[in-house]
Amino acid sequence: MNPNNNPYTPGAGLVPNYLAGREEDCANFEVLLRQLTKGESPQSLIYSGLRGVGKTVLLLKFHTLALEAGWASTGNHELRSQPDFRIELGRMAEKLLLSMSK
Repeated sequence: MNPNNNPYTPGAGLVPNYLAGREEDCANFEVLLRQLTKGESPQSLIYSGLRGVGKTVLLLKFHTLALEAGWASTGNHELRSQPDFRIELGRMAEKLLLSMSK
């Protein structure tokens, strides 16, 4: 394959030109957003996997989809094992509230 045409561009969080094979994931997230908009309680989406499989890129895409649908988003945050992750959740909530208060 010509390297100039290869959609696989490895790198932590680097968004490729084409998000190959994630159409169903994006569609599921858009369904979740529509359900939330209607006041429904949809199933949560959880993504896990080995390093380098595209989790961060997928979350960045979800962030964009949420913003396009009129939702507020804090973006992508990785919560590592910490003594108390509530501190990081508090920071994210503050960032979200400040962005919404404009």
